[in-house]
Amino acid sequence: MLVGQPAEETIRDVESMIADGLFERFPKPDVVVAMHVGNQLPAGKVGITPGIYASNADSVRIIL
Repeated sequence: MLVGQPAEETIRDVESMIADGLFERFPKPDVVVAMHVGNQLPAGKVGITPGIYASNADSVRIIL
């Protein structure tokens, strides 16, 4: 399941998503991976950066 949060920089719209029933309409995920978008790459391309980028996390481990 992929959920996009509009206006995430302002955190304002997450309140609207919760009020709209986000947690009632979709099952609770076991894991959440947050992604950030930018305009550095052409449309249709996905970039992966080693280490921490545009995040304040101390670490992240993703096992597929």
